[in-house]
Amino acid sequence: MKSKKLQIFIAGATGVLGRAVIRQFINSGHNVAGLSRSNANAETLKELGAEPRFGNLFDIKSIFDITSGSDVIIHLATSIPKKKNRVKKTGRPTTGSESKARKTL
Repeated sequence: MKSKKLQIFIAGATGVLGRAVIRQFINSGHNVAGLSRSNANAETLKELGAEPRFGNLFDIKSIFDITSGSDVIIHLATSIPKKKNRVKKTGRPTTGSESKARKTL
C-alpha cells in the first residue's frame, strides 16, 4: 500500500532539530517547505531539498500565507526574540500569532 505524499511546513526548519526532521520527511518522499528569515537560511533549506518560504511568526497573515496548502504544520522554532516571547500556563513558549491562529481554526 502506497502512502500519501504530504506537503509539510516546518517553522524552525533550519535549526538542529528542524534539519533532521526535513531529512526524514524528504527521505520518506514528502514535500517539505520551511520558514526562512534570511537568504542564508533559504540556501540551507534548498540544499536540504526543502522549499524556503519567507515569513514572520508574529504576523498572523504571514503564517496563513506561508502555510497555505500544507497538510501538516510543525512548529520547531525555539529561538524566539525575548520581547515577543509568550509563555502559556503550560510553560511552553508560543507566539501571539500562534494563539490567534488556533482560535481562528
